[in-house]
Amino acid sequence: MILTKRSKKIISLVIIVSTIILSSLLTFSLSVFIMQVFLALLTLPIIMKKDYKWAKLYALIFVVSIIFVFLVYIANNLYYGSPYYIGGSDDINFENEGKVIVNSGMINPVRILESELIGRWHNATFFSLYISFLIRFSDLFGGYSTFLPRIMNVYYLIWSCFIFQYLFKKYANFNEQKIYISIAIFALTPNIQYINSHVFRDIFNLLQLLSIIFLFDRLMVNKQYLKKLLIIGIMAFLIFITYYTRENSLVFACAICILILEEKLGLKNRYIIMLIIPMIMMSNFVEVIELRQFIEFYTMYVLNLTGDGLSSYVFREPLLPFGIILRALYAFITPFPNFLGLFKEPSKGFF
Repeated sequence: MILTKRSKKIISLVIIVSTIILSSLLTFSLSVFIMQVFLALLTLPIIMKKDYKWAKLYALIFVVSIIFVFLVYIANNLYYGSPYYIGGSDDINFENEGKVIVNSGMINPVRILESELIGRWHNATFFSLYISFLIRFSDLFGGYSTFLPRIMNVYYLIWSCFIFQYLFKKYANFNEQKIYISIAIFALTPNIQYINSHVFRDIFNLLQLLSIIFLFDRLMVNKQYLKKLLIIGIMAFLIFITYYTRENSLVFACAICILILEEKLGLKNRYIIMLIIPMIMMSNFVEVIELRQFIEFYTMYVLNLTGDGLSSYVFREPLLPFGIILRALYAFITPFPNFLGLFKEPSKGFF
């Protein structure tokens, strides 16, 4: 029997829905199921509008991501006695901070930061606030589960891929096959999957900056005044919460928006737009968003966790010119093969 394209899309839909039900049952959490139903109602119609080949890819990404969430959860429990990264890192801190914010009743990240409730120099205030919203939501359905933000990350990854697909098609001059392969490589990279399976802000933050870029693109093409005002309002809100999630990520959104603007204005205005970049670099903008400090801090953070293995070699290499290439290649092989070591006997090292 030869299946039609519509039948193949329906199979992809059934696989996703079955995974949603099974994963919700395995978490023993009603809040996870309710949230998945809501997110699925937003996600599945978009997938079903795409070609069957794309529907199949997104079904694969979804299933692999959900499996990864449970593997990481189980492996960390076996290795560290806790479902968190290295037994407890930023992930458990975010959850604890979320509980503190719930108890305080605050919902303004600026006020939370000024109150020193979770530290005067906290660099991810909104993400802790976001966790507090999830805790408040979960309290309506039997209590919070650490699976909730982890599984929500799976949807954020899918949504990020939607925007990537749109941007690649519009600006990268990729054919359909190249876009397909690019999305598959990005979403199924082991390092992306591993990070996505913890209570980290990375994918949440990626979706924020991609949403800013997407809205900027729509702002450039939309002709209706009221819609432009609405887009500007949503962008302003996204920029605000992104600043309090990971402020230095705004530089990437800004850079890509400049490239989109340059594309819209055409070749004759190219040099005018390109002048903006050195002006930004000569200003204190980079210092304000602490981009260099972030790169140096993260590098030292990883080095402190590593021994003398591959990770140490990769992150000791200066970011430019070869360090960025090594880190990209590193993403394809980590956490494999050491990920499997989490299921073996415990030790203090991970990498």
